[in-house]
Amino acid sequence: MQTEMMDNIRECIQQNDSIKGDAIDDAVANMSRIFTVADTTVNDKEAMEAFDKYNKLEIYRHSFYSTARLRNNLSTEGIRVGVGIFNLVIPTVKYSDIILFVSTIKNYNKERLIDPVPQDDYIGENPNVTEYHYLGDPDN
Repeated sequence: MQTEMMDNIRECIQQNDSIKGDAIDDAVANMSRIFTVADTTVNDKEAMEAFDKYNKLEIYRHSFYSTARLRNNLSTEGIRVGVGIFNLVIPTVKYSDIILFVSTIKNYNKERLIDPVPQDDYIGENPNVTEYHYLGDPDN
């Protein structure tokens, strides 16, 4: 199961050179992966090293079947990416389930919350503010 799922994941990474239209494209690709193997002539060493670095494939054996779950930073509980029954592995992996690189989304820690006012712009004078104490209603 482990070997077959890694082959299916390698095929998924290799096939992701075109735009997917919808979920049917992924389903058809996964069904074709049941009967095919990944192209070993393609040198995708960097992609597979990135896969091993950021993802973890776990195989769970049940009484009549087994499941494969992929864990990474996006899905800490894991995403089911394959089902095996009677020595047949049916992959359900999508390219969007796999993390191959990690980067910052936006660098918020260097961004100022309030931009300072430029010194050459005249924004007016400060008003003369005095303290005000309420002494109650003088008529009562």
